[in-house]
Amino acid sequence: MRIVHHAVDLAGWNFSDGIEYTFPGNTVLQPDAYLVVAENPAVLSNTFGVAASIIGGILGGHLISKYGLKRVIWPMVLSQNILNLLYMGLAWHYEDLWQNPGTGKAAMWVVRGFIVTEAFGAGLGTSVFMVFIMRTCKPAFKAAHFAIATSLMNISSTFAGVVSGFLAAWLGFTVYFGLTFLATLPGMALIFFIPYLDGSSAADLEKKRE
Repeated sequence: MRIVHHAVDLAGWNFSDGIEYTFPGNTVLQPDAYLVVAENPAVLSNTFGVAASIIGGILGGHLISKYGLKRVIWPMVLSQNILNLLYMGLAWHYEDLWQNPGTGKAAMWVVRGFIVTEAFGAGLGTSVFMVFIMRTCKPAFKAAHFAIATSLMNISSTFAGVVSGFLAAWLGFTVYFGLTFLATLPGMALIFFIPYLDGSSAADLEKKRE
């Protein structure tokens, strides 16, 4: 739905065919703006992102199996982290828009493309992290070690989620996304020094000790 010439109060308007929906109070469509009404907004916004994440994970597993973790871990982690720079570019391009939302609109196909691409990169990155964590687990405590390791990994993302909104509001989205990429550099540099990249695992180390 799009109306170009003047603002329209849509409160009480409803659809009589296709879907059942009534616009709530204070729903005003501004000039040169549009609204998207979906029967299931979650499916509309998440389906392709979830699919891309799954495809990325499957492809990541295939590449690890074919080339080995040591050869693919750094490029695949980079493919996950460098997407922050793409969001930085997107934020810079639409800087006037997110500072003044009433001045225009973003090209949603571009935004959706970024979201799907990010999900694909996240799938690649997650696959190498999971394989590495599994290799660090001792056989006798595999389930417990894997649970502990993944929980520790999630602590940082949970903490980042808590403070990210405040940082983005304080720094602006462009600077914020740039800093998120810089924050990944120490971790990527340490990849060259972590064990178990050559196909060995904690289980192999235990066998040698025996």
